[in-house]
Amino acid sequence: MEWFRCACCPPNLARLLASLGQYFYSVGERTVYVHLYGQNTADIDLEGASVRLEQQTSYPWDEKVRLAVQVAQPTRFTLALRVPGWCRAARLHLNGEAIALTPDRGYQMIDREWHAGDVVTLTLPMPVERVITHPKVRQNAGRVALQRGPVVYCLEEADNGPDLAQVVLPREAALTATFDPNLFGGVTVITGEATRPAPEDWPGGLYQPQATQTIAASPFTFKAIPYCFWANRAPGKCACGYASAEKSPGRFAKGAFCSFRQGEEIMSRPKLSRRDFLKLAGASAASAAMGPTLAARAMALPARQEPIEISFMGWGGVAEDEGVRAAIEVFEAEQSEVKVKWLHTPDNYNEKLLSNVAAGTPPDTAFISQSNFRTLLHDGLTMDITDYVVNDPLLSQENYFIEPQETERSTDDNGRWHGIGSTWTALHTYYSIALFERAGIEPPDFTADKLWDWDTFVEAARQLTVDENGRHPGEEGFDPENVATWGVYMDTSWWMTYEAPAKFNGGKLSDQGLLTLDEPAALEGIQAWADLIHVHHVMPEAVYLEGLGMSATQMIETERLAMVIDGSWTLADVTGMFGLFGTCPVPLMSEDGLDPGQGHLHSILRDSEKAEASWKWLHFLATPFYQEHFCKLGLWIPNQHALLTEEAMDGWLTDGVHPANYREFVSEYVPQFMSPTIVPAGFPRAEAIFKPALERVMIGDARAEDVIPPAIEEANAILLEEYINA
Repeated sequence: MEWFRCACCPPNLARLLASLGQYFYSVGERTVYVHLYGQNTADIDLEGASVRLEQQTSYPWDEKVRLAVQVAQPTRFTLALRVPGWCRAARLHLNGEAIALTPDRGYQMIDREWHAGDVVTLTLPMPVERVITHPKVRQNAGRVALQRGPVVYCLEEADNGPDLAQVVLPREAALTATFDPNLFGGVTVITGEATRPAPEDWPGGLYQPQATQTIAASPFTFKAIPYCFWANRAPGKCACGYASAEKSPGRFAKGAFCSFRQGEEIMSRPKLSRRDFLKLAGASAASAAMGPTLAARAMALPARQEPIEISFMGWGGVAEDEGVRAAIEVFEAEQSEVKVKWLHTPDNYNEKLLSNVAAGTPPDTAFISQSNFRTLLHDGLTMDITDYVVNDPLLSQENYFIEPQETERSTDDNGRWHGIGSTWTALHTYYSIALFERAGIEPPDFTADKLWDWDTFVEAARQLTVDENGRHPGEEGFDPENVATWGVYMDTSWWMTYEAPAKFNGGKLSDQGLLTLDEPAALEGIQAWADLIHVHHVMPEAVYLEGLGMSATQMIETERLAMVIDGSWTLADVTGMFGLFGTCPVPLMSEDGLDPGQGHLHSILRDSEKAEASWKWLHFLATPFYQEHFCKLGLWIPNQHALLTEEAMDGWLTDGVHPANYREFVSEYVPQFMSPTIVPAGFPRAEAIFKPALERVMIGDARAEDVIPPAIEEANAILLEEYINA
């Protein structure tokens, strides 16, 4: 952080961040107090009993906090949950059963014998509220502020223009909270209608008789952002308090709003994103809470004077950051020869990785996106690790990885290994349990004899699609322009989902370095998905969701959508909501149909001078310990058979995170029906050529067989010239 002229701020901030983890929990008299909420895992010694608490939440952006309790044996203690004073309608569930809230001095006590896997869900509703101060605070007389949950909002000139001091917020104005994924890495904003005086109506001079002058109120749509994110875009003022409609538009109390002129010193501070904000709450707590246990393990081992330090670069939000840090602590505790320096790079990862390589300072090891793996391999930037893999007594075992999928994605055209997959993720269908039950539809399951064929899927989507008058597609009078509930949705805007409609029908994205979306099976699959929109009228276009400002899972929650096809990682976003959501397989359109799979790889960079030490780290990352952490959160599914045994699945399948049929998904469906999406070298160049053609098909402007083949031919010409024949 840059140094401020006011020297007290930086050390106070550093002191806060360094000690933040200590504020999350405290222990006393067989009671564990939970003071703060944020994504973290804490190991707590409760009078000799080991208790692990796993918080899963996007608080303060999301109202749900899920706490999973893990104990080695049944243990009686009191869990005291803080109920924030701002929340007046909190709800509490224990293992799905509602608990009456009776807070004692701000804490809800749950005294019971706890068992491994017990789950507490605390819901803290976050309506947008107008907040006023005591009438005797004269500086704020007649003014209101906006608050959602624990977060206070402000107006910035960057969104709302100048003269923020004169903004009037009518009492009856509707206030809407929406998630903006493009602002600060993703944050909830508040919008509504407000007014301010039109300065052009003022005839001039400092004073005018009130009886002779009328100032028009000029309406505008405002955007309010969380106050903690102000001063991250352009120089300007912000305001936290706004005049209420009862005040005259021409009079504003001096000092009744918070206004800050941004100067060069303030603008030099690092920009704060949503991911950074959550990381302050989650990662610090996890490192503080888990640290003593892991450190104790490290102290038990003899220390080496000069261990080799290697660097490990990767992206990820709070969960990934915490998981890597925890893995490093365990790795360093179990051996003393190698230390790992974690280069967490949550934004613009690929650009920064390539910049480091170009500058001659590459990391020793790194996350490699499956979309860039073969491009980096072609450019010679990854190390051939084949000898390490085939000579490793553990990883070389015939049934260690799920095969042939792992070899397909991790090796070059000659079968040489240049990385090891971190995990698998695949697509599946999330569906509304309530809508399926009302329609009398039995969802498919992840076993081979219970999959839906295409016709069954389309018919189910038709029954689940209803217009405002209660009619279904195909019925007389059905109005596709006024649909109340859509049957299905799948985003087809990125590389894994480019392939999805093709792979469902037996096609694929590429083969031997060239794109194959122009082959008959791929074209038929892509057109079939476009027909869901324009022929069957059971799927909305992407712009429909964008216009609503809702995610697909939010649309299911509000019953605007019955099914969404999304990645297995979405489990982490719907944790604790399986009374609303169910999961089932994607619709496979032919006997050759498969489900796209992907997951980043771990590789050693070509210029690393510490190959042996780097391999020790890669080997550790390919063992169940590292992967199991993320599987428990719902982010990953295993790529190792060791995690697919009944005993192993009992260890990481988590109530409230994984639905009841997930055991079949990972152990039966994934090995049989999941196939990796192979992204060819040079894909970014090719994508720019064929993506517009694919988009034309999905908006109904052209048919797949007419526009995709010439686009693929043009894209493949570049791949041949610049990558295959180069």
